[in-house]
Amino acid sequence: MKVLWLGHNLAFPPKGGALQRNYNLLLEVSKQCEVHVLAFDQPATRPSTVTADDCVKALTKFCATVEWVQLSSPSSRWRTSCRILGSWFGSDPYETRWLRHSEMADRLYSFLSHVSIDGIHFNTIGLAQYLPIVRRLGVNKRMAAVLNHHDVQSAQLLRRAAHETNYLSQALLKREARNVRRAEQFWCPLMDLNLTVSEEEKSLWMTL
Repeated sequence: MKVLWLGHNLAFPPKGGALQRNYNLLLEVSKQCEVHVLAFDQPATRPSTVTADDCVKALTKFCATVEWVQLSSPSSRWRTSCRILGSWFGSDPYETRWLRHSEMADRLYSFLSHVSIDGIHFNTIGLAQYLPIVRRLGVNKRMAAVLNHHDVQSAQLLRRAAHETNYLSQALLKREARNVRRAEQFWCPLMDLNLTVSEEEKSLWMTL
């Protein structure tokens, strides 16, 4: 079975949080499937001594192919401010705007046009926006689409808002929570499987 892993980072080095979970998920899936990785590279998520090529070298020890697209630095205040304002005035959450990239769309289209796969793993809700490319191509109608959730983002944002003392920050967090919830309600039912971290988070999803 061939699986395409669409990721928001290069899952290396596996130290703490999402990197550790992503690396080990990839490792386990590769034991049963031929895994191809197409991911964003986020320099901020790895030590300065580790390059994108180092990540590729590490992952290709158990993945068939590893390709990456450079993601604009989230530390750019101008870009971040534009995305936050876009989320405030629009209905798309920051997570979606942040991971919307024409090169990623082109690379995904090109990959699926040349490689037949049996399943695609979207590693976070912000990547679900690329599902229409898969469906539009009519790639393997039996192909399974899996959406991974590192947490229930809408619930997490509401918890942060409840503890925020700054009124403007609280309003932004609540607005983002509503946008993320709409995205969850739209994309999750379109997936064949939604993967959660725990039974508790699975229970939260059942209320969406």
